[in-house]
Amino acid sequence: MKDGAQYRVQYTSLVKLIIIFLILYCYLSFFFKKPDMDITAINHDDTFTLAEKFAPRLHLNGKEFFGLKDLFVVFHPDKPVIAYHLFWEDDIDFPNDGQPNDHEIIWVQYSHDKSKVISLWTYWHGKILEKRFSNKEVVKNPDVYIQWGKHGSLPQKWDQGFSIRPGMEIYIHYFLCRYIHKHNRSVLSTNWPERFDGNFRDYLTFSNILELNKLISKEKILVCIDSNNKIRILFKENFSYKIEWPT
Repeated sequence: MKDGAQYRVQYTSLVKLIIIFLILYCYLSFFFKKPDMDITAINHDDTFTLAEKFAPRLHLNGKEFFGLKDLFVVFHPDKPVIAYHLFWEDDIDFPNDGQPNDHEIIWVQYSHDKSKVISLWTYWHGKILEKRFSNKEVVKNPDVYIQWGKHGSLPQKWDQGFSIRPGMEIYIHYFLCRYIHKHNRSVLSTNWPERFDGNFRDYLTFSNILELNKLISKEKILVCIDSNNKIRILFKENFSYKIEWPT
């Protein structure tokens, strides 16, 4: 009986070691996976034409401090959906996060006859907001409103017909940026504004327009499902990965 008990203890210990090894292997495989080196950019005229044709029109706050640093366009290979990957110069709250940029995504779905946009999705602080257009609406360059400093993206008519979340949250963000937060100071953020300077109406005044269709480069158009690693190689900066597609 003693030998049997000792054997069971040894067997249990071995099983535990195997489980720990498998957990470590999965962890290391996920976080240290080598990026896919197949980064052939698509330069076909049809993708470039569609990327320009349906590029969103960005409305920026007149007090926006950060500029748009780079833009990549990704076509889904199986669906009529285009992802516009925006890289702002930084996020007002994170100067020292090791990511010298702020990554946001806007998606558009175009009609099968490639004549108009039928759906628009934007990324708003971990939530994807969707705007569907009716058959009567002919939209080619949908309007998107960019939050000051943090660049959360709001689809056109975001204050009509959406859940209460974006309306409540944007006021909370304003209150924090205006009265509570004093943005972190560092060597990188020496010249950054400490707070938003203005009232809530100012915060919701998007007086500057940025036409993305004028910024698209053929060398930065991709056709793939998984684009984060490909963009990282081309962009040559560390950035926060986000969900690739809204559906």
